[in-house]
Amino acid sequence: MNWVIMLKRKISRDTVHEHLIQKIYEQEYVPGDRIIETQISKFLSISQGSVREALRELEQAGIVEYIPFKGVFLKKLNEDDLAIMYAIRAEIKGLAMSFPWTT
Repeated sequence: MNWVIMLKRKISRDTVHEHLIQKIYEQEYVPGDRIIETQISKFLSISQGSVREALRELEQAGIVEYIPFKGVFLKKLNEDDLAIMYAIRAEIKGLAMSFPWTT
């Protein structure tokens, strides 16, 4: 495959990934919402393949889940997921506070 085409696909996939993360952060997608490839593809004027690749990345990260014959959904978090997230945030915050910041 031509490296220019590969680079365009990566940029497109990254664009979709950033768009979805932003929409999740802004709570335009809430847990349980279906994420429809064709809508995102049309909105961003990007191929459905790029949208699919970005959704696969989000699935691997545990942010969305693919349900066969139904689609891709924003994953609902359970108590264990939340506990892990808060533990990670606390660890990151602790590391950030111990970092010798300069002004």
